[in-house]
Amino acid sequence: MKKKRLFLLLILSALFLLLPAGTALAAPVFDTIVADGDVIDNDVVLFDDDLDVQTGGVINGDVTIFNGDATINGTVNGEVVIFDGDLFVGESGDLNGDCVLFGGAVD
Repeated sequence: MKKKRLFLLLILSALFLLLPAGTALAAPVFDTIVADGDVIDNDVVLFDDDLDVQTGGVINGDVTIFNGDATINGTVNGEVVIFDGDLFVGESGDLNGDCVLFGGAVD
């Protein structure tokens, strides 16, 4: 009886330890392209990557980018903060919040 209990505890412990590995190896939650019809209802934080919000794409949250550029042709309902990158806003781009750039330019 003790051996069965010990074996079961060992198996459950191994499964418990493997559970976070599956989550870590999963695909990224956010793609760096927000296409027409896509709606992101969350904050977006990118490191060493560019963000492209295409016409018809919507982000309902703040955008923070470290060492990357942002091209906005859609809508961002939140603040945009970019460290060491540039911000390009197209004619159809709509920023509904504050915009702060450190070490970059706005076009």
